[in-house]
Amino acid sequence: MRIHLPLCCAVLVFPALSGAWEVKVEETDRRIQQAQSGWKTPKGEPVLRAVLRGAKQGKKPGWARKVSRAAPKAAWSESFNGKTYFFGAGLVEKVKDPALRVSTAQDRARAGLAGILGEPGVAGAIPIDWYGDKKGALYALLVLVR
Repeated sequence: MRIHLPLCCAVLVFPALSGAWEVKVEETDRRIQQAQSGWKTPKGEPVLRAVLRGAKQGKKPGWARKVSRAAPKAAWSESFNGKTYFFGAGLVEKVKDPALRVSTAQDRARAGLAGILGEPGVAGAIPIDWYGDKKGALYALLVLVR
């Protein structure tokens, strides 16, 4: 089931992925398929609430440790089976508006990808995970496969 959102909220589309996900390049294609399969939210739950609920994972995943207040974006790449997987992580703190928190974290992850790729815009990057800590910071993980 797909949920259609206003253009300003389009960056929020992702499936309800449970549990912290540690980056394992050999499992990334499966994770991308989950992300592209559409939303699986409890009946009637607003999309944004589902994003933020899914970000509450308990233990901070390793990919989220790559960013900090001093460096709110990071990017790296890994190769597997003839493909290169470019990962970007972004962090946002002290933003109260939920939609702005999510879009800013994802934009910072895209900026990290743009830096590693040497391209001004990163089309096709897919959000595959989020992490929210107890202090209100939100982390986003995006991947681009080439």
